[in-house]
Amino acid sequence: MSVEVVYDWEEFDRRAEAHRAPTPRGRGGVGAAVLAAALWAVDDVVMGEKQRTPVIEEAALPTPDPNDRVVVFLVPGDPRSSWARVRD
Repeated sequence: MSVEVVYDWEEFDRRAEAHRAPTPRGRGGVGAAVLAAALWAVDDVVMGEKQRTPVIEEAALPTPDPNDRVVVFLVPGDPRSSWARVRD
């Protein structure tokens, strides 16, 4: 049996419409955009200049511990390149 035969889609749509939350009105719009633009323009004057240079740090990549009994290296999308090492 197909899904169309088992379910009454018109009843499903009626129930979904009855339980749908109302869309909020009055939020956003042109007034909010004007306010956001004004606050963005005044930000440097009120708060002062901000440092906008990115901070770049180098982090050491995690490597397997040589004392581990099992080391597994998985290659996503290429399982034949993955490997595992089991030590006694």
